[in-house]
Amino acid sequence: MRKHWKKIVYSTLAFVLIGLIVVLDYADRHVIYSVNIPIEEWDMLYPDGLSIDRIQAFQNNFNNPKLSFPRVPTKEVILFPNQFVISRLNAHSFPEDKVTEIVEFFNNPDHFDWGETTWNNDEADYIFRFYDARGEVVGKIFVCDEGCGMTRAYPFSPNMKFGGFSESGKAAFQKIMEK
Repeated sequence: MRKHWKKIVYSTLAFVLIGLIVVLDYADRHVIYSVNIPIEEWDMLYPDGLSIDRIQAFQNNFNNPKLSFPRVPTKEVILFPNQFVISRLNAHSFPEDKVTEIVEFFNNPDHFDWGETTWNNDEADYIFRFYDARGEVVGKIFVCDEGCGMTRAYPFSPNMKFGGFSESGKAAFQKIMEK
């Protein structure tokens, strides 16, 4: 009888451990917080409601410091491959001198096109996490690099247009990834 209880306890613990790993991986590789644009930012992008042309609204806010990515000074950028369970094991922290270069890259409208992007964060090859001086995540960018060249940023920035890389943006991104 005691042998059966041991099997039940061990099986339950194994099941809970596997479940915990899956839940933590999901929280690590996905966005589990609100992604809605705050009202004050919405009003900057669409002062007349939705009647204003979206492209013109974005262009009017290029390089607006209130809408730049990631909104606060960045101390560290870590690149995570979007791989089930092992993404943290293969993470790469960029040197401090490259952090500014990466933030500037993602805030340069010339690196992005106006083409619509239709993809899911699960299709991303990489996840860039941006950390402030306290070590808190202040932004995430999901990048689908291989064959699609698309990004999705949290928080949103009009500098990235609709999220697709331009030709010069693809080349500049490849240089960042080579380093």
